[in-house]
Parts: sequence; structure tokens; C-alpha cells
Amino acid sequence: MALLAAAAVRFVAFLALVPDAPTEIGLDYGLYMRTTEAWLAGGHFYPAWQLAGPFSIERYLTHGEILYPPNALPLFALFTRLPAILWWAIPIGVTIVAVRRLRPAWWAQPILAFLLLWPRTQEMTIVGNPAMWCVAAVAAGAVWGWPGAFVLVKPSLFPFAGIGAWTRGWWLALGAMLLLTVPFASLWADWLTVVGNTRNGLFYSVTDAPTMLIGVVAWVASPIPKPGWWSRRR
Repeated sequence: MALLAAAAVRFVAFLALVPDAPTEIGLDYGLYMRTTEAWLAGGHFYPAWQLAGPFSIERYLTHGEILYPPNALPLFALFTRLPAILWWAIPIGVTIVAVRRLRPAWWAQPILAFLLLWPRTQEMTIVGNPAMWCVAAVAAGAVWGWPGAFVLVKPSLFPFAGIGAWTRGWWLALGAMLLLTVPFASLWADWLTVVGNTRNGLFYSVTDAPTMLIGVVAWVASPIPKPGWWSRRR
């Protein structure tokens, strides 16, 4: 609870001290919902200017950059019909529940505090970046295995998707994700073009890594049984 309180205090301080903070609330969420609604209405998911040539990824996606692959569309499409508050409440709630279930040792508390107070963690939450769902997937994957596969909605964070891969459920979840992307198969070529056109490459997500480590640290510091290969290494 102390960790959550510290994160909440920093969050409020950010909103109070940063002049344009209120205008950034839900910035990324709004972008992806508008783009998905346009796509559902028969429009394009990836902007023509991203497909046309090189571009740089700006902070907060201020130019409307669409960077997620087609396998994220089921999630986005679902939330065009759900209350906006759930976009935040579900991944944050899942992360909290998973970390509590892991019961990380005392020595991990300062590390988790640092990760919660990491600027990108706060920024990600404020703008409603979909990476929040990847953070939740890692934490939940450490507890239940199968959710870890859903990190792959953001391929630039793919190393974190390995958590939970030792379970049968993880592979079933991966198969389900692949099936869900079949209707959007034609969009994969567009996504590859977009990735090829960005000057930032897949390393644009490097600042997300510390936030993604919340679930990993909690898992490493947890007393719950680890897979056999982990036990042998230790």
C-alpha cells in the first residue's frame, strides 16, 4: 500500500506542477479510439503520411502516429464500446492484484518503488498509452502464465512476452491471438511499412522497459514456485 501511495502522490504532483499536464490526460487513448472508430467506419488505420515515407516518433504521439500492429485492433475495437474509465481501471487493477498475489520479498520494495516512480510510468498512465496493458500482461503472466502472451500487442516489448511461456495456457493464448488477427491480415504489410519508415525503429519503446519490469521484479522476488529451469539456474 505504501508503494501505491507514493505513486499516487507523484501522480498528483505531476498534474499540479506541470503546466500542460491536464491537456495530456488520455491523449494516447483518444488517438487510438478515434483511429479505430475511423477504421471500423471503413477508413484507414495507418495514416497515409506514415506509409508514404520516413518520419520520427514524437513524444505523446502528437502528430497522430499509429504504431501498434493489427493484433492490437481487437482490444482497441472493444474499448470503442466500453466506458473510458475501464481503459485505465482494468490494467492498473490487474497489475495491483497480480503483484499482491506474488507477495514480493522485502528487498524488492525499493526497486518496485523506483519503477512506480519512473517518469515514463506516470506519463504512460496519464496519456493512457496502450503499454499499460502490456505491463498488466507481464504481471498477470507471472501469476497465471497465459496473459504474458498478450505483451505481443506491442512487438517492440517482445522480450517481456516470454514470462509465462512455460505454461500450456501461454501457448493457447498465443494461438488465440493469431486467430484473432486473421481478419486483419492485409494490415500487416502496412504495419511493416510503417515500422520500416520510422527513424526511431523498434527502440522507441526503450523508456517503457523499467515500467515493464514491475511484474518481473515482483516475480523474481516472489516465494511462489518457479519453473524447473529457473530453479536449476539458481
